[in-house]
Amino acid sequence: RQSRWMSSLDRFTKRRIDVRCGCPQECDDLMRASAQSAEEIIIFGMHGKYDESDLEVVQTIIALASLPQEPNGNIIASVKNRETVPVVDAILERAEGLIALQAVNQILCLKALNPIVGDCF
Repeated sequence: RQSRWMSSLDRFTKRRIDVRCGCPQECDDLMRASAQSAEEIIIFGMHGKYDESDLEVVQTIIALASLPQEPNGNIIASVKNRETVPVVDAILERAEGLIALQAVNQILCLKALNPIVGDCF
């Protein structure tokens, strides 16, 4: 007999992470990757200069906003400059800008290993 806690884990057994090659700033590549139907989209900028990294993140948010159908899932954008957060929030309603690269990386690793992190029972 399964406990209530174990039965609640069943919804995570079919979870998968898909990775696609392409340019995240191109609408065609985002459509090919089916960004509209993704449950969660996590956007990281490149390593290096903060301004260039945030520019790449904002360009990806603009590409997501210009898709024929707005993405259904949550969109988390990791930015490095405080000034970029309101820009991300203004471009796409579902997008949330965060300035917490190290914390985001740790949470993503935890979520990948144990998808239950953050849920309450």
